[in-house]
Amino acid sequence: MCLIKYDPSITSTSPTISFSFPAEIEITGVSIWNYNASPELASAGVQCAQFYVNGKAIVGTVLLRRAPGYVYFDYLQDITFDRCHLFRPLTSRPATKSISAFIFQFRLLSTWGDEFYIGLNGIQLYNRRNHLIQLRNQNIAAFPESVNILPSVDNDPRSSDKLIDEENDTKRAQHMWLTPMLPNRYA
Repeated sequence: MCLIKYDPSITSTSPTISFSFPAEIEITGVSIWNYNASPELASAGVQCAQFYVNGKAIVGTVLLRRAPGYVYFDYLQDITFDRCHLFRPLTSRPATKSISAFIFQFRLLSTWGDEFYIGLNGIQLYNRRNHLIQLRNQNIAAFPESVNILPSVDNDPRSSDKLIDEENDTKRAQHMWLTPMLPNRYA
């Protein structure tokens, strides 16, 4: 992680990161992991960036998504340079009653009575055409990840990847997610 002091009202130049190579290379994009040390420090992450090659802008200003602030959530944002015209601002789409976002987060606030554990059998997301969005393991992160974080639990099958295994109408533990309710926290 890299964190530097930056105040645009004082500094006339923006912080810059440059990569130099001994010979010409072909690059089609970049993967960015924004600053993600803690929920409080996630606001120090980069909001907008510009990308240049040999001093020439190759895309307009790009909005970088804010990190969730949990180091257990390994996320990244790919910026491809061959499809520059596809960058557009995040907006609500009132005509379709759908939203566009980088990270969708569910905060689970209470249970139906269990004071120690909370769980779900599955989650499905749909696009604005009402088609199921195919989710992969790299698309999901949970904190706490599962009951496996507890010192007395090892190899319990009820981990967060089960939320997207498409086996939602089940009583089998190998297709469920269960996590402890930590004091003064939400799951």
